[in-house]
Amino acid sequence: MRKIFLDCGANRGQSIVYAKKQFGSDIEIYSFEAVTILFNKLIDKWKDDSNVHLYNQAVWDKKDKVKIYLSTEWSDASTLYLDKCDRKIDKDIYNEVESIDLAEFIKNNFTPEDYIILKLDIEGAEYDVLYHLAQTGIISYLNEVWGEWHLDKFPIERIVNDLGPKQDYIFEKLFEYKLTFKDWHVQLDDNEKTLLTLDSSNKMPLNELK
Repeated sequence: MRKIFLDCGANRGQSIVYAKKQFGSDIEIYSFEAVTILFNKLIDKWKDDSNVHLYNQAVWDKKDKVKIYLSTEWSDASTLYLDKCDRKIDKDIYNEVESIDLAEFIKNNFTPEDYIILKLDIEGAEYDVLYHLAQTGIISYLNEVWGEWHLDKFPIERIVNDLGPKQDYIFEKLFEYKLTFKDWHVQLDDNEKTLLTLDSSNKMPLNELK
């Protein structure tokens, strides 16, 4: 049995550091970061670690070419969705990357016998991703589900007509497979924080945007 950590929304690498501490240094980590500036910093930091696999791709419910709209201030707010209402998302500042179908990625790379821990912090895309995992049955591969919901970041019409119903279906399927959605809060000591790719200000390094 393999032990797998799917890190969706790697940001500064804090979940890589924390997963190694929480689940053991031998865990296989698959980290996805769609913001290319941040991805390049992750490569510089983790390129020599054979247990850390890095992807400059957006985690979604389909394969496509997508725009990631960047926050002009914070490194942890960039999103696929222009109607996400926080932290100064700029429609004119974005990078284009490939998206992956997470259900397909899991099915093609792992087995139901593996121990798979899914962490999602993907700024609103968690609804489409988990809904797709539930519809395809790939949610049954998962042993733990961690992450953040971003329901309060969207207009009420979107919540009522789309995200809310999807969340209800997701919770129904999580219950069916005896899974719970746990809040992901990373706690690092001062030494561990030195491993991160940005300092504690967490500002988006737009000066490095090419």
